[in-house]
Amino acid sequence: MAKGGHRFRRPAHRLNVPQLQTEIDAVAGRAGDPTIWLLEVKDPADVFVVPEIGRALDSFFVDGKKPAYASQLQRKFDDDLEPHAAAVAEALGLPPAPPESPYVIKPMFVKRRAAPADFVSGPFPITSFPYLPYALS
Repeated sequence: MAKGGHRFRRPAHRLNVPQLQTEIDAVAGRAGDPTIWLLEVKDPADVFVVPEIGRALDSFFVDGKKPAYASQLQRKFDDDLEPHAAAVAEALGLPPAPPESPYVIKPMFVKRRAAPADFVSGPFPITSFPYLPYALS
């Protein structure tokens, strides 16, 4: 149990889903809140010059030789967890959700400290670890 009553679950094989295509860093949820967070943890290097900042942003948002972090997170959401929100809630030990407010999975990036990706719009929220309890509420 963490601050704010959130329950975190790791490793992925304990999530009550039929199969996983890739590694899941963490999921978090709490009783009384229909949102279960799919947390993708990144620790980007510090960057100080414009070309490095561009490359740092590209690693989050632009597919190249490797899929961008956002594309990888979207795949984890679409293929692995989103269809199984109730099963993931059960794995977290959360009570069954009422039919009018079922559990939903929402992806979020979590980083150790601020990075260039924090300052541009993207498909998923981004927070730093010290602010995680606030971002989850």
